[in-house]
Amino acid sequence: MYSEALAILDHNTELYMINELQNSIKEKNAIIAEKDMAIAEKNITIEAKDAALAESQSTIAALQKEIENLRSQNN
Repeated sequence: MYSEALAILDHNTELYMINELQNSIKEKNAIIAEKDMAIAEKNITIEAKDAALAESQSTIAALQKEIENLRSQNN
């Protein structure tokens, strides 16, 4: 009887520990999901800034060509 009580206690402890580990995993998965979302948002911001930079560089190149053309017309 005593060993049966210990076996039940051990089993209940195992179940408790498994439950605690599962809760910990769920919490960590939620944190990871939040961080993934933050990273995705930052990637969108970076892509938008990259596009704006590319447009600015294109504008600069066009203006430099226009300046060269005007200089060559004046010479």
